[in-house]
Amino acid sequence: MTLNEAIKAAGVANPHQLANFLEISSAAIYQWDEREIPELRAYEIKSKTSQLKAKKTSRAIQVNVS
Repeated sequence: MTLNEAIKAAGVANPHQLANFLEISSAAIYQWDEREIPELRAYEIKSKTSQLKAKKTSRAIQVNVS
């Protein structure tokens, strides 16, 4: 996953916001190779975004049922 793909996947606009999303420093982000971010960070982004999507879906179902 490239840095730009990570930013897009996390639904943020820039590396600083990605750092906030991952709860790490911006300096850590800027140490990454833009062509390939650390594998575990890519996994973390995918995991967090899928959890957020699941919560949104769950809320939508609850609203529709009510």
